[in-house]
Amino acid sequence: MEPFSCAPALCDVFDALTSERPYKKAWPIKEAIQFIKDNAGSHFDPSMAAKFIEIMPTILDIREKYADEEISYANPHLMSVKVPAE
Repeated sequence: MEPFSCAPALCDVFDALTSERPYKKAWPIKEAIQFIKDNAGSHFDPSMAAKFIEIMPTILDIREKYADEEISYANPHLMSVKVPAE
């Protein structure tokens, strides 16, 4: 795998594992990290996986900062959103 595709692949897998989807529950962070460790060398570049795990506190901070808001009609922020006329 090309070096420039290793980081996005790790990020994508981590996000997919730790995010709830209509068809699955989110994995706990510790289980996702263990999955990455277990698959380093086969599915993931070992040095990239190690670095990804090393910077996990920063990754989690970024993830929290840019988390999607749950969409709800009870959300006051959504009540003020104007939908443009066609």
